[in-house]
Amino acid sequence: MPKLSDVATVARKVGAAGNSGSKSIRVNTIEFDLTEIGYCSRLVREIHEAAEGGPPGCGFDYRGGHFGCCAAKTEHTLKTAGLSVIGDPQPGAIVCFNHPPNGKRCKYCGRRVGHIAIYIGENMIVENTSSLSRGPGTHIHHLTEGLRQRISGYYNAFPAIVAEEVDVDKWALPWVQRAIDEGLLTGYPDGTFRGRQPVTRQELAVALVRLKDISSLNSRLSDE
Repeated sequence: MPKLSDVATVARKVGAAGNSGSKSIRVNTIEFDLTEIGYCSRLVREIHEAAEGGPPGCGFDYRGGHFGCCAAKTEHTLKTAGLSVIGDPQPGAIVCFNHPPNGKRCKYCGRRVGHIAIYIGENMIVENTSSLSRGPGTHIHHLTEGLRQRISGYYNAFPAIVAEEVDVDKWALPWVQRAIDEGLLTGYPDGTFRGRQPVTRQELAVALVRLKDISSLNSRLSDE
């Protein structure tokens, strides 16, 4: 089961290759073209595919369609699925940015496309951009103040943790892991689950809202 740390590892490797001037890099089964521009959403999806070990070419159906045709569609789907980050993001989180007022529209869904990247910690992101000041292509960049002001949200497509018997009773492991995989529970920022720790009313409220959001998404998908 891949974790956020696996996403961060792949993203750093891909971004470092871009910064070094490489034209491409293969990670697990995924081939990254580091000079192509205008595919920020696909880069984020492919980084997750590589973190999971492939297979490549899953397209929009990868992981149930969480990764859409553009940055705006991907953010909408992740938010609806209850995968928003509560508190500070960890390396491997997806970071989304508001679109410029006159930004181009996605040819598939019609949304203004926005921008999307992978946060790798220490105020750094891995992104694919057509910006001449930050690229063009795929690179590691600092989150400048201008970019930070455009951030619309952080999201975890993979769990920050994987439940282990040291933290959770053996009989409960599959149920706890399913709750993590579905985005209902995310653990703590230090990567622990603390399965034997009492739940606060605040934590319960977050879990209930996520459950409602996930149920609503599943209902809409079944109606389509």
